[in-house]
Parts: sequence; structure tokens; C-alpha cells
Amino acid sequence: TMVGYTGGLVRHPTYTEAGKGTNPHTEAVRVLYNSSVVPYATLLNIFWANVDPTNPNGQFCHQGPSYAPAVFYHTDEQKNLAVAWRARVSSIFNSSIRAKIRPASTFFPAEEEHQFLYLKNPEKFQEMVRQCNRSGTLKN
Repeated sequence: TMVGYTGGLVRHPTYTEAGKGTNPHTEAVRVLYNSSVVPYATLLNIFWANVDPTNPNGQFCHQGPSYAPAVFYHTDEQKNLAVAWRARVSSIFNSSIRAKIRPASTFFPAEEEHQFLYLKNPEKFQEMVRQCNRSGTLKN
């Protein structure tokens, strides 16, 4: 996996550039996988279980357009699966699902300090998770 940015206007944006409202990049995770080992539906299940799909403005304490939840697809089959999963998730919530399903565009890797942050700085990562009440939000 690799974290980075997609969907914006600037090529090879920095973290600061990606977060600006005038440069509509979305922070994203690129996942390379073998579909004969891990089906795309499994990746969708992991995605939907780890985001707040009802918040169109971000995730947990990270707010702003670059943090809005989205699934990016490469094929019509992936798109159809993502739409079906969104409908399944919608039946669970009493609120409309605001996560977008968008065609994949060029992915730009984030700066090295953002890659594998949870391994490089586990204390900082855990503090961020705690402050954002991520676990409490996901349980609800």
C-alpha cells in the first residue's frame, strides 16, 4: 500500500497543496493486490468498515475536501461492486451515504514521511487515533 493524492489539478502535489480547497486532491491509499487471493469485495468491506460514510467533509477529526471518503475504481466491474456495497452500507445507516464512487485518475505518492506513519511513529499515530475518537465513531 501507499498513501498519496488523486483527483486534483496539480501534478505531484505536496501535503499542503493537496489540502487546499483550490486544488481538489483527495488523500487516498493505493492498494496493489492479487484479485485471485484477495477479492475486490474484500477490499470494499475493509474500506466501508473503516470510514464514516455519512460525513461528506472528511473523516473523524480530519475535515476538509481532501479527507472526504471515496472509492476509486478502475473497471466497470469495480464500479458496480462499489455501488452495490454503498447500497448495502446505506441500509445500515439512518443517514444518507456521502462517500463518493469515482473513476480512478493519476495517483501521486505522498512524501516519504507520510508513508507507513503508523510504523514510523506509532505513538504519534495512536495519539491521533485517540484524539479523533476513531474507534468510538466506528463502533457507533
